[in-house]
Amino acid sequence: MSQLKKLKPIVNKSKDNWLSGPQLRQALLAALSRREHSRRELLDKFSKRVESTDELEFLLTTFADNGWQCDYRYARSLVRSKYNSNYGPRVILQLLQQQEIPNHLFQQIIIDESIDWHQSCLDLACKKLVSLIKKNLNKLSLFDTTIKQNIEFTEYISLFEFNDRMNIKNKLVQYLLRRGFSNHDCQQAIAEFDFV
Repeated sequence: MSQLKKLKPIVNKSKDNWLSGPQLRQALLAALSRREHSRRELLDKFSKRVESTDELEFLLTTFADNGWQCDYRYARSLVRSKYNSNYGPRVILQLLQQQEIPNHLFQQIIIDESIDWHQSCLDLACKKLVSLIKKNLNKLSLFDTTIKQNIEFTEYISLFEFNDRMNIKNKLVQYLLRRGFSNHDCQQAIAEFDFV
């Protein structure tokens, strides 16, 4: 069999493709008009397209001074988006750190937006618990049981053997931890349900 050759990407390094002056300014404005970007994100995106990063740095500083680019607005947008998608503070903080957003901005956004991580963790635990209970009820051949989020979960949990209850509990904790919630928030959310 013949070996496939790895194809190298063709990179055109001619000066004709580099952005500078008004073209760079226009490209930055176009990117910022679509959505908020962090300074790091714009540097990463455009540093490969400029001959010298000095001009890019100067323009980004000018944009920040004029309020056209703001790391706080970017961070607030990211936090709100991920919070609404049921991610916890650890995942969100990691995403912000990748964009070199200072931790104090994250703390300020939590205060400004009145974010309640405990309630968010509890809401996500309820949603996940519904799917875990349905899956395990199907294993017990209890297909006629309808589960709604406003019911008392302990009634359903009591249908399972102790080992199955602990298995559901462990899966729930692992899921919440993967979504970025602290162990403390996970344990508080789990305490709301009677797994014993």
